Amino acid sequence: MELKLSIIIPVYNGEKHIEECIESLTKQTLSDCEFIFVNDGSNDKSVELIQKHLIEDPRIILINQKNSGVSVARNTGIESAKGEYIGFIDSDDFVTNDMFEVLYKEAVKKNADVVVSDYYLGRDGKYVKKKTVFEYGFLYDNESINKKIIPSLITNEDIVLPAVWNKIYRRKFLQDNNFFFLKKFSLEEDILFNIQVISHAKTLFFIDYCGYFYRETVGSASRKIAENSFFDRIIENYNIDIKSLTNITIPYEEVKKFQAVKLVNLSLYYLFKGAIDDQITNKERNLLYKRIILNNDVVFSSKKYKQELLKNKGLLEIVMMFIIRNKLITTAHILGFLLNKIYTPKLSEIFRSLNQKVNVFIK
Repeated sequence: MELKLSIIIPVYNGEKHIEECIESLTKQTLSDCEFIFVNDGSNDKSVELIQKHLIEDPRIILINQKNSGVSVARNTGIESAKGEYIGFIDSDDFVTNDMFEVLYKEAVKKNADVVVSDYYLGRDGKYVKKKTVFEYGFLYDNESINKKIIPSLITNEDIVLPAVWNKIYRRKFLQDNNFFFLKKFSLEEDILFNIQVISHAKTLFFIDYCGYFYRETVGSASRKIAENSFFDRIIENYNIDIKSLTNITIPYEEVKKFQAVKLVNLSLYYLFKGAIDDQITNKERNLLYKRIILNNDVVFSSKKYKQELLKNKGLLEIVMMFIIRNKLITTAHILGFLLNKIYTPKLSEIFRSLNQKVNVFIK
């Protein structure tokens, strides 16, 4: 008899939170499933902790591989999976006891290739519910998926779409189409996987349910932009030929427009974050401003798709877009200084709004 669900958990040095993850899985009310832990060359106590639970629960499977990255680890899990549906969870996250039973029952009931749920985002020990903008309970067919959902996925305008861990996928559908994670992309592997999978799905369903707890890693994203090649990777992803990689039916120019909108929204987000982030120095802030405002792809996108980008933008976002289009570094410093001094919960709401539009998961 075929298992109902295979849950794939890539693991790399996850000892800090992995026991909470394991315990949330072993308590699942859906018993007819398997938990495939793929150890990606961990050198901490992760494997030891998994093995302890493996003895107690035969549903736990441990696969060891040399360090090859999360995409390869997930692909290893997909190749080993035996369940009717496949789900994912990160080793530092956890789920409610009925998470996968709820998703599985809806998948079977609707005969859906993909089921999407909401999730909880954890920051500073507090979890906030993140909800889709799409209609619950409606079974999207392939035409409506490519017309409505894929554009939102590429631009990141729906916060629940990019990740893989708040979804389950029909395994036969993945196998028949030879869908795997693309190995050479380290920043947006989830999004690229979902673009190719969801764009080919015959049916997709959004469920009004929230059972996944995503733990955001503590650290300064602004410093990542200023100090290392993180923004270079964002630009690299902007230049990815999504259409040829994923074989989607949307015209090339439309895809590039969606990518440009996403790039500028990312830039606005990090300009704002850099202005209010007290964890970075003025030198790092200056580097951040220069990396973004003087980048040719960002400036080009902000000019070419100006009208598209101005939709639903507030005054602060419009001013920041003007700064980008005209490469006004000094003006950016003045605005950033003012924002840092007058930062309030009201501005925090603007920040959250920008965050929802970019939705980059960094762990």
